[in-house]
Amino acid sequence: MSVKKILGIFLIASALLLAGCSKMSAAATVGGDEIKLEQLQSEVDSILAARKGVDTTQMDLETGEALTRSHLSFIIANRIIEEIAKDLKIEVSKADLEAYRLEIYANIGGEANLPSILV
Repeated sequence: MSVKKILGIFLIASALLLAGCSKMSAAATVGGDEIKLEQLQSEVDSILAARKGVDTTQMDLETGEALTRSHLSFIIANRIIEEIAKDLKIEVSKADLEAYRLEIYANIGGEANLPSILV
């Protein structure tokens, strides 16, 4: 499946799913799975808490509603990617994840630099 086709499916699905969100406790629905408002707010709160340990004065970071919308889009994208991977029978082993984690640490200069990268 081409990247353009996957992106097209993602954009259409995102628009339909966000428009179809009818329950007040749900921030969005992806397939049949709800993304609960509490889950979204908890994750946004975690992001904001993680920022407190990092000097962000020189960073142009999203806050408020922009951060919440951006993080919701991130969650939706991850759910859609998970569904596509499941449909295509793409599996990632723990060894693959570990190798990728180590590669990321090498690229950012070590695990200690991770907090400043993630904010």
